[in-house]
Amino acid sequence: MSVILVTGSTGFVGSHLVRHLTLRESPYPEARVVALRRSWRSPMDALQLGCNRIDVVDCDLTDAHGTLDVIEYTHPDVIVHLAAQS
Repeated sequence: MSVILVTGSTGFVGSHLVRHLTLRESPYPEARVVALRRSWRSPMDALQLGCNRIDVVDCDLTDAHGTLDVIEYTHPDVIVHLAAQS
């Protein structure tokens, strides 16, 4: 099973990408999605949609060690970087 790590998963584009990746019609129907969010952002209940293939991880991308820990722990095949400071 492939692992796709998505930064910015609470944003407009990121949340739509995560939702798309978990659909059966997706090109990656078996992929596990690791959705990164800042811990102070809104809950991702709407994003998860009861899907057991989404792992939501609180991670501040400005913390290099914490970010590397997440990458080493999840071993993603693909990283989609959509995070931005707004």
